[in-house]
Amino acid sequence: MVAPPFNKWEIVSFDEKLYNPKFSWNVKNFSMLRENLYISNSFPMGGRERVLKLYPKCFSTTDGKWISIFLHLADNEILMADERIYTRGKLRVLDPRGSNHATEKFICWHDESNSGTGHDQIVSMAKLREVYLDKEDTLSIEVEFEVVSSTSYSSII
Repeated sequence: MVAPPFNKWEIVSFDEKLYNPKFSWNVKNFSMLRENLYISNSFPMGGRERVLKLYPKCFSTTDGKWISIFLHLADNEILMADERIYTRGKLRVLDPRGSNHATEKFICWHDESNSGTGHDQIVSMAKLREVYLDKEDTLSIEVEFEVVSSTSYSSII
């Protein structure tokens, strides 16, 4: 048996020092939201545009007892067939009084243009109304990136 010849190199690049690693999104009049999905403006991180997606009535259930938040590549970001992006960080629902943020860590390998990561039940609606909405009915969400890397393959010539 002879192994097939080696014909691809995996190239991994890391952004070790991320410029401005946080993105915040304020969702005003949260109690008035009626749609199932809301999408933030796109923001740059690690050389790609990204968005946050908020499901005020939960992504996976219809009982409306939880909110879901996900991080995605923006729709205009198309990855090549052999390209993958590793992202690690934290999603937060911010306490307007500054002491009790709901924080969930995430790790994600984006391997197709619309893949994402997040938390289906990040905060219950009861706790959200009690703790996380400010006096103006605004919900503040933050994503903080710790590591962003990309992997692609190169053919050997």
